[in-house]
Amino acid sequence: MHVRHDEISGSWRHLKAIASCGEAKHLLEEPGIMLDAPGIFCEADPGGVTKQLVKALSEHRAWARVGM
Repeated sequence: MHVRHDEISGSWRHLKAIASCGEAKHLLEEPGIMLDAPGIFCEADPGGVTKQLVKALSEHRAWARVGM
C-alpha cells in the first residue's frame, strides 16, 4: 500500500484528527507525527479508535495541537 506522507503531514499541519489502528501506526511515525499528540489516535482496537475519531471529527480541528 502506497501512502503519501505529504497528505498525512498536511492533515497534521491543518490540525485535523488522524487515526491509525494496530500495525499501521508506522504510517504516522514515518512522516514524524507525534502519536501522543492531541487529535492523534493510534490503538490496536479499531472500535476504540473509531469512537475517539468520531468525537474529534465533530470538533473539526485539534486546537490543542497549535504550536506543536
